[in-house]
Amino acid sequence: MEPKDPKTYLWANICTLLGDSSPSIDKVAKAVGVGRGTVQRIKEAQTSVGLDVLREIAAALKTEVWALLRPPEEKADGLDYKTAALMAAYAWEDEAERELLVTFCHAVSKKLEKMAESARNVKTGTPL
Repeated sequence: MEPKDPKTYLWANICTLLGDSSPSIDKVAKAVGVGRGTVQRIKEAQTSVGLDVLREIAAALKTEVWALLRPPEEKADGLDYKTAALMAAYAWEDEAERELLVTFCHAVSKKLEKMAESARNVKTGTPL
């Protein structure tokens, strides 16, 4: 199976982080601080975006560059990664390690939820 082109994921991830499934080009350009033409090309997956632009977008959306380029709904064997990680943790043989892994998975999940909420609040101008 040939891997998908991350250019096709970039627009979907930007929309998700903005909390808007179909934002206008102007809205995205203003939110992420890059030119309208660049945003149009990102939306149409017509160009490879340089690291400097990706850093600007990631910083504006309070995320990491890699998060912009991953498949928007990454799945592991049909499961979201949170569920897959918890299942793996619960299956761990050593009880002490299992408890630690489960606690870690829950903590990371809560942190990610807070980060997503924070990103939505930044987008809408809602005070944190």
